[in-house]
Amino acid sequence: MFSHVHVGITNFERSYAFYSAVMREMGFELKVCSLEQSWAGWIAPGEERPIFFIGLPYDRQPANAGNGGMTAFLASTREIVDRCYAVALGTGGRSEGMPGLRPHYHPNYYGAYFRDPDGNKICVCCHQATNTVPVVFIAAVDPVGAGLVESLAHPGGNATGFMQFDYSLSGKWLEMLRQIAPAVTRAGVIRDVTVASGIGQFAVIQSVASSLGVDVVPIGAREEREIESGIAKIARARNAGLITTSGAAVSGHRDYIIKLVAQHGLPAVYGHRTWVDHGGLISYGPDLLATARLAAGYVDRILKGEKPAELPVQAPTKYELVVNLMTAKTLGLTVPPALLARADEVIE
Repeated sequence: MFSHVHVGITNFERSYAFYSAVMREMGFELKVCSLEQSWAGWIAPGEERPIFFIGLPYDRQPANAGNGGMTAFLASTREIVDRCYAVALGTGGRSEGMPGLRPHYHPNYYGAYFRDPDGNKICVCCHQATNTVPVVFIAAVDPVGAGLVESLAHPGGNATGFMQFDYSLSGKWLEMLRQIAPAVTRAGVIRDVTVASGIGQFAVIQSVASSLGVDVVPIGAREEREIESGIAKIARARNAGLITTSGAAVSGHRDYIIKLVAQHGLPAVYGHRTWVDHGGLISYGPDLLATARLAAGYVDRILKGEKPAELPVQAPTKYELVVNLMTAKTLGLTVPPALLARADEVIE
């Protein structure tokens, strides 16, 4: 389909060192290199096209990394993905997503994301399943729906681990929204309708809404424009609030959502503390560090001879409530003492 791809850079020597290391891990060969013209290109062994080029812009104006643009390289194994990510971060790149499964794309999608020294976004991904290497996951939203395991009690394959949370947790987000903002009668729920977990979380929230006297409205999460229009519409209603469900599509827009929520002065509840660390009001979700320790126990048991197929998938055992008092003050909200007493951390 493609003849070549060209990525703009600002410093040839720096970028050449970065991409040479990444291309080496991918097994690609240098096709052409011109120090005089400040450009270079790589190809897959035995192929003539496509060619991946880096170089100074033709007009010699400063190169700019576009928002939404990304070049994705296909790796034959997950180990190559891991190595490319490590090499990229060690040669001037910065992380945009650690190596791991992204089952919202498809069950076997394993990828890593990073930016080169000029900010160009790069992905290295593998679409092949691993049927022999044991896999322990620590934050799968819907491992059965994503095809990672056959069932929670009996995984049946080479993967097991821990869910991000039990779906019933979703209803607690609406309860907390009412606790911290009792006047709320209408709540927007940002969720990804293209994955089962997004539909499931919204269904749980919807099931408790009537008992709490709240009308819930779904907001799409795939594109910024639908998020912006959905939040703006909710904000026009009186006594409105917001909930974000868990999922890669929603988390990928974290900073944008927090900015919109602040602009509209909406009280909002989030599913993980990272949102509150970045200015969100309140979060209730799993303590991922505690879950990682449990996952380490599974790894130890597997290394001692147990099989992933025989280790049930578990829900997290520890959850944390985090409140941002600075955000509450900005919104003119008084956090109930009972809620503060339950908080695992209060940001002041």
